[in-house]
Amino acid sequence: MKKKLILATLSILFFSDAYSGCLQKLDNDLLSTKKQLKKYDCDFFKDYRKNYKVSFCKTNAPKGWNSYYENKLKLIEKKALKCIG
Repeated sequence: MKKKLILATLSILFFSDAYSGCLQKLDNDLLSTKKQLKKYDCDFFKDYRKNYKVSFCKTNAPKGWNSYYENKLKLIEKKALKCIG
């Protein structure tokens, strides 16, 4: 549910003229990240400290997969906030 909310929020920002240049670059990165998480049927959420967590993957994912994509999602969020701020 939260990933849909994040994706919808970023999509709205992508279509606004003011932010489209900066956020457009993040669109491909976010879509590829989502595709990779979907590949192993992984879910992600934000914990109580507002950090992304890849909770579990239904298909066995490679070692270190969760932490790599947690960091990648955090980096995408920082870049998106920098674009709009």
